[in-house]
Amino acid sequence: MRIDQQLNAANLGINARQQFFLSAWFNLVHDHSLDSYRVRVMNPLNILRELRRMFDPPASDEDRKVVAQEALEILHNHPVIIANAPKHQGLPDAVAFIKEAVEAKEAGFKKNILLLRSFMREAETALHDHFLADCFAWMETTLQDVPAGETQEQRAAIYAGIERVCRDIVSVAHDQGFSLESLFHLYRLLLPRDHAVTGAHRAHPPAHRRPPFAVLPGVSQLTAAPARTPAAIAAPVRAPYNFAERLERLKSEILAPAREHTVVFAITGAPRASDVCCGSFGSVVISKDGPELPDPMFGRELFSTRPRRLFASAVVKSRDGRSAGLQAYGEIGQILDLMRFEYDTPEIKADTRFLLRDGDMYRLLPLPQLVPNPEAELPTRTLEEFVKHLAVLATRDPSQTETRDRIFSAFRLYRLGTGANMFDNKLVNWWTGLEYLSSGKGGRDIGETVKSALAPTLALAYLPKHLLAFRNALAVLNVEVQVGGAGVKVKQFSNAEFYAVLKDPAHSAALLTACESQPYVWKHLSAFVEGLRSPASTADLIKAHDRRIRWQIERIYRARCDIVHAGRQVVMASLLCANLEFYLRTTLKSMLKVFSNVATLTGPTEFFERQRHQLGQALQELEKRVGPSDALLIASLD
Repeated sequence: MRIDQQLNAANLGINARQQFFLSAWFNLVHDHSLDSYRVRVMNPLNILRELRRMFDPPASDEDRKVVAQEALEILHNHPVIIANAPKHQGLPDAVAFIKEAVEAKEAGFKKNILLLRSFMREAETALHDHFLADCFAWMETTLQDVPAGETQEQRAAIYAGIERVCRDIVSVAHDQGFSLESLFHLYRLLLPRDHAVTGAHRAHPPAHRRPPFAVLPGVSQLTAAPARTPAAIAAPVRAPYNFAERLERLKSEILAPAREHTVVFAITGAPRASDVCCGSFGSVVISKDGPELPDPMFGRELFSTRPRRLFASAVVKSRDGRSAGLQAYGEIGQILDLMRFEYDTPEIKADTRFLLRDGDMYRLLPLPQLVPNPEAELPTRTLEEFVKHLAVLATRDPSQTETRDRIFSAFRLYRLGTGANMFDNKLVNWWTGLEYLSSGKGGRDIGETVKSALAPTLALAYLPKHLLAFRNALAVLNVEVQVGGAGVKVKQFSNAEFYAVLKDPAHSAALLTACESQPYVWKHLSAFVEGLRSPASTADLIKAHDRRIRWQIERIYRARCDIVHAGRQVVMASLLCANLEFYLRTTLKSMLKVFSNVATLTGPTEFFERQRHQLGQALQELEKRVGPSDALLIASLD
C-alpha cells in the first residue's frame, strides 16, 4: 500500500471521494504496489473474451468452469453495468447461462452452447462500445459530492465501488494498449504541474542533464521556445485546481482512438558489410542513416552514425507511444534473430531506448518493462545458511544432488527472467523456475502440479504481506498505539504483535480514527480488521485468496503454453509477469526461511508438503471456532 505524501486534499480543495480516487489510481499503477492493490489482470471485457477462448480445444469443461466462476464474480453487481443496464441486453442471459453451466452436474457447457455463445458475443460488443465511457460517466457523478450524514458503512460501500470502477478503467486501458508506465504518468494529469509524485517511475533525467527530447530539424528553436521578457519571467497567477477538468482530460486521453506512432531504434553489433542488413522488412525499415537530431538533445550520441551501427524505424498503430515502442522492439527482434543466424552476428541487438516522434519533436524513452512489486526486504543471513545447507545435503546424500541443482536453477531462471527485455521471455523463465522447484512432486499435468505446490505457500503469505503493508503505511502517517500508557510506533511491532493490536477492538478503532485523513488506507484497513473479527472470517480471507491464486496460476500456465506451443502474443503479459515474479520470489524466500529453520529438510518436495500441511492445520484450527483458535496462524506471521 502506497501513500502519495505530496497529495494534500486540503490544498487542492478536493473532497474525500476524489482523494480516494486519486489514491486508488496511484496504488493501481505504482511500481512497488502490493499485488492486492495493483491493477487486476481481468476485467468485464477480457474475462468474457477469455471464457470464449476456453470453448476451443484443449480446454475441458473443468477448465471452463474455473474461468466461468471468475467471470461471474467480476460481473456480479457491477455498479456501472447496473446503472447502464439498457445498453447490455445480452449480458443477463449470458450470465444466466454461464451460471447454469457452472452449477450443472452433467452436460455443463455442452447444454445451450449456441445460445451462450450468441449472448456472450452480444454482451462483449456492448461492453466494448460503452463500458469505458460509462465508467467515466459513473465516476464523474459519484465523485462530485459527498452526501451529508454519510455513515461509515455507506462510506466503505461507496469507496469499494469507486475502487472497483477505477480498477476496471485502468485494467481495460492497459488491455487496450496503455503501458503501466504511461498509466502512471496519466496520474500526473490529475494533479497540478508542480506536484512531485513519489515513486520510482522516472520519465526524464535529472535537471542538470539535457532534456530527453528535441525539436525536429526545420522547426525554429525560437518558435518552439520564445525568448522570455521580464514580464514573462514574473510568477504567473495560478488558476484554482479543478478536479472535474482534470478528470475530463484523463477521460479524453483514455478514450482517444489508437493512432500511428513513429519509433526509431539504434542497432549495434551489425556485420562490417552492414549493407546486407539494410532494407524494408514489412513495417520495419533498417538503414545506416539515423534521424537528424539537434545538439541539445539528451541521448543524441546514441543515434549518431558509427561503424557497425544501424537504425530501425517503424510505424506502429497503438493507443500509447511506449507500447508502440515495445511492439516495434519485438518485430525488430524477430528480424535480428534471422540476421544472427544468416550472417553469424551474435552481438547484433537493438538498444532498449528508442526515439518516439511526438508532433514536431522526438522523445527518448525506455522500453516499458515495469513489473510492479513491493521492494525487496533487506538481506539476511538466511541466504548464506541456505547455500551451506544445500552443500551439506548433497555431500551427505549424493541422491540429493539433483534437488540442489534444481533449486539453484530456479534462482538462475529468476535472474534470467529479471534481465529479459520482453515480457514473454520473463514469463517463460520465471514459470520454468517454478516448474523446476515443484517437478519433484511428480504428476503429468504440469499446471496442476505447480498450482498445488505453490498455492499453500502463497496463502500462508497473505496475512504477513498485508500486516507489513499496513505497518509501513501507518508508519508514513507516524501513527502510534498506546500500550501500557506509552505510545509505541506501529513500525516497531512485529507482524504477530500488530495482528494482536488489530484484533483488539479499542486499538483497531483508534488506528482507524488515526488514518481517516487517508480514505484509501482507512477503507482497506477497516476491511482487513473486519476480516480478522473472528477465526471463521479470518479463514474465509485466506481461502478466498487461495482461490484467486489458483485462478491466476492456471491463467499464467495457459499463457506459458500460448508462448511455447502456439507462439501467440500474451495479453496483459506485464501483469501476469508481476504476479509470477511475486509468486517465485515469495516461494524462494519462504524456502530460505524453512530450510534455515529445519536442518533435516531434504528438498522442495518436502518443503511444499510441509507448507500444505501447515495451511491445512491452521485453517482447521481457525474453523473450530472454539477458544483461542489462531495459535498456528500467529506462529506463521513472522
